[in-house]
Amino acid sequence: MEKLSFEEKQKAERFYKTSDRAKYIASHLFLRNVLSHYFPSVSEEMWHFEVNAYGKPFLASSHGLKFHFNLSHSRSHVYVICSKDLACGIDVEDIRTMEWNSGLLDLVMHKEEQKTFFASKEKEMLFFQYWTLKEAHVKALGKGVSIPLESVVFDDLNLQPSHFKAGERHYWSYQYEGDHCLAFTVEEKEDVAVDFYTDNDL
Repeated sequence: MEKLSFEEKQKAERFYKTSDRAKYIASHLFLRNVLSHYFPSVSEEMWHFEVNAYGKPFLASSHGLKFHFNLSHSRSHVYVICSKDLACGIDVEDIRTMEWNSGLLDLVMHKEEQKTFFASKEKEMLFFQYWTLKEAHVKALGKGVSIPLESVVFDDLNLQPSHFKAGERHYWSYQYEGDHCLAFTVEEKEDVAVDFYTDNDL
């Protein structure tokens, strides 16, 4: 925890549950570890961040680096996406049993998407696929919750592969081990190479 900034430590202390505080600390230490992996000349405790008007963090201008990143964590997993040139966003959610009421569905899915949802035999998987893709999308735009998720509309996800293009973005969606769903997105470019690393690789 000593590697976190004063602001991060303050935020960590505001969590009521010890488990939530521990997840916040672990995820932000991991982010610093990832950044120092790409920029070894900057030690983990030396990273400084700023936030935009919507609360999305980015590297402080004092670093003089053009580097995009985004962090997401669930109860059981932490993921960081990094990109040298392209705005990016990522989201991970633990797959769990949900109560499919209209309030929840209207919050996440457009009415046309709900038709696909109700016709699906894999409702939980599809719901979390929609949710994570949309969260990743709005995080990449840097506007977060100011963009309603139901206003972001995808074509029939049952027909989409793990990687697809829509509008001006690339999207990836994965279900891992049946317990969590991961999605991330970057701005469109003709060729985008994706590499996965675990904390053991850093």
